[in-house]
Amino acid sequence: MTRTVRVLAAAALTLLASSGCANTSPATVPNSASQVLAAKVAARSAKADPRETIFVSIADAGTVEEFDASGPLIGTISGLSSPTSLATDARGRLFVATGSGVVVFAKPYERPAYVIGSGMVTTVAVSFADGLLALGSPSSIALYRKDATEPCAAFAAPSGRLDFAGFDASGTLMLDGVDARGKTVVAEIAGGCSARGVTMLLAANGIGFPGGIGVDANNRPAVLDQRTATIDTYARTTAGALGAVVARTKLTEASDPVTFAFAPNGAALFAVDAGLGTVSEVAYPGGALVRRFAVAGLPLGVAVTPQLRP
Repeated sequence: MTRTVRVLAAAALTLLASSGCANTSPATVPNSASQVLAAKVAARSAKADPRETIFVSIADAGTVEEFDASGPLIGTISGLSSPTSLATDARGRLFVATGSGVVVFAKPYERPAYVIGSGMVTTVAVSFADGLLALGSPSSIALYRKDATEPCAAFAAPSGRLDFAGFDASGTLMLDGVDARGKTVVAEIAGGCSARGVTMLLAANGIGFPGGIGVDANNRPAVLDQRTATIDTYARTTAGALGAVVARTKLTEASDPVTFAFAPNGAALFAVDAGLGTVSEVAYPGGALVRRFAVAGLPLGVAVTPQLRP
């Protein structure tokens, strides 16, 4: 049996969120709106494995689908405005980047806890180290202390367009995107709320088109090249450059892989493919396909709880 979770319509979400620019003015949902935001649970099912839950955003349907470790769909959050990037934190909370800010859900994901921002957010990341939150649009990135309602730092996107973001073990934010010439760029923001700016990084190899970015269990940066359907893992960043490529994880039978999330044990990852409308679990770093399951629409984001601890 599948449980269905419903959220208010995108227009209402926009009105409830703060009136400032995207990524700059978060707002908690007032108590008076809690009944409007409350989820209507149609049915419930026990998770087959409560230790691992996979969330997948379905942009065209305005939903986030929830799967247990063995694969079956166990829940759907609906009524979201173009959900894309997803993230989870050490407490198991789910952060959903939408066209109306970031919507935050606490377990058991039946109602929004609060909304941050009011405009388009295309990438979201949460640091395991200290709960630092990053909200990004194609043109900017803002940082928030854990549970804060105001940003502690904000920066323009590196060079051209910001696509994806992810934190390493120390709380350094890794970014990728494209510059004004359409070339893939990788960057970092070190120092959290005290960061002084964005540092551009050189990659030892060419990255055709930027996809998801994160770090593995050994705290090594991993970047998806959407063009080659390959996730390259690099030695630790030093002196303004990514280190040598130490592992290459090929996503087999891929069409349009967008992003990925590591499993809690770091021995596998989940990759969403917008072309196939699927999620693939593959062994890391070897790339052997463990399983693949279809989703109901265009998948653009994925997150797993518990978070991988690098």
